[in-house]
Amino acid sequence: MLWFCVHGPSGTKAPAWKRSIAINRQGTVFVAAAVGGKEKDVSVSTLNDRTPVLVCFDHVYVPVVWLAEHFPISKGQCHYMVAAALSGIRKTLACREEWARVSCFSGQNGKTSYLGFVS
Repeated sequence: MLWFCVHGPSGTKAPAWKRSIAINRQGTVFVAAAVGGKEKDVSVSTLNDRTPVLVCFDHVYVPVVWLAEHFPISKGQCHYMVAAALSGIRKTLACREEWARVSCFSGQNGKTSYLGFVS
C-alpha cells in the first residue's frame, strides 16, 4: 500500500489523516470516509454495497470512485486528492520495485510518517 498526505488547498487546515490517500497495487485509491460527510454514515453505507474499506490511523478509508458516486458532495475534494496522488506517484515511483519501500508507518517519537507529501 502506498500512502500520501495531500497538502490542502490554501488555507485548509484539515488533519493529516483526513488528507491521506492510500493506493494499493491494483490501483484502487482510498480516501478518508470523512471526506464524504460523517465518517460513521459513510462507513455504514459501504456495508450495504460490500465495498472494501481500510482502517488505518484509527479512521476508515473508502475507494474514491465509490465515495464520489455515493456522496456527490465529495466529488470536488475527491478530484483534487486523486490529482495530487497521481502527481505524487509520478514523482515518487521510478519503477515497480519502489513498492517494496512502502512497508512501515512509524515515525520518530511516535509520529506517523508518510511516504511523501504532495500538493
